[in-house]
Amino acid sequence: MPATGDGVRLMVGEWGYERSAVFSPYRTWVGVTVAVGLALATARLAGGRYVDEQIGMLTGGPDHEPDQVIHRTRLRREPGDGFPARCEAYLRQFSPEDRSVQQ
Repeated sequence: MPATGDGVRLMVGEWGYERSAVFSPYRTWVGVTVAVGLALATARLAGGRYVDEQIGMLTGGPDHEPDQVIHRTRLRREPGDGFPARCEAYLRQFSPEDRSVQQ
């Protein structure tokens, strides 16, 4: 992403009978948020599941329906905030101190 200098790597593979897409972002607010968005979009389009093994966005394990994740983690619109600030706000809702997103 030229505007912020962030990036996301994508690895697509087939293991046995299962296809997977693994998104590996730069460890920044923008990089991680964009990777989450791309992973959710891919899961929805492919009719698959969203697997969150590192952030811990929702309780109840790492494997979720994409629409469930979108519904439970969507932020309200805040006028005037730039994209990097919104990315930070999105990810801060999952901080261990404030588990405001519950299943």
